[in-house]
Amino acid sequence: MKCPECGLYHPAQYERCVSCGASFLEGEGVSGSQSHEESNGMPLDTMERPKVTEEDPIEPDELAYGQPQPPQKAPRRSKNLGVSMQSRMPTMVGAMTAVTVLLVSAGATIFFLTKAPDEERLFVKGKKELSNGQYAFAVSSLEQAAALRNKDPRVFLALARAYVGVDQVDKAWDSISQAQQLGSGVVEEPQLASDLANYYRQRGKYEKALDLLRPLAKNNVAGKKAELADLDGDGDLDL
Repeated sequence: MKCPECGLYHPAQYERCVSCGASFLEGEGVSGSQSHEESNGMPLDTMERPKVTEEDPIEPDELAYGQPQPPQKAPRRSKNLGVSMQSRMPTMVGAMTAVTVLLVSAGATIFFLTKAPDEERLFVKGKKELSNGQYAFAVSSLEQAAALRNKDPRVFLALARAYVGVDQVDKAWDSISQAQQLGSGVVEEPQLASDLANYYRQRGKYEKALDLLRPLAKNNVAGKKAELADLDGDGDLDL
């Protein structure tokens, strides 16, 4: 049976066109046309389709494919989370890099602020080497400290002690003289003065020995007046 409106062929049991909804019962030309088409040997669409009513309309896609399309699945939440994490990854990496740079900068600043100056470090190192009897090492450390801190009499007195330890007495005398010019002589190191005075006395250099002991006796350092009296053959304690 051919629809009089759109020309779509239907089986004989259909009363309305499934495409345009036209009724097959209206008009006589429909059956005549159908009979004419059938007599000419044209094939008829014999596929059975359900009747369409106004209460239960059939979508065109359902007619075309014979079954309703399944609903599309919503994307999984884990996939959305993965995309979100990927979008935030550059920001997180940048933030971590900035924090690392700040920590390194802060650590370097603290290190340089708390680090002792080179001259102080060398001075402390030289005094420790003196106490351990490492006079050659002490000479090296204290010479470097004296070059950096040439206004500190303590450095020159410690250097004089190191020179005495390696039998460089003349250099020790020069270091003591430098310390005296800076306002702090052998009074600060009475044992050094006694050791150096004995060295000069043994070699007959009594004037240098007296010059070392007089400041000590004048400042009433214990036992130094007696040493000065023994050294002075005339017994004249001219302070």
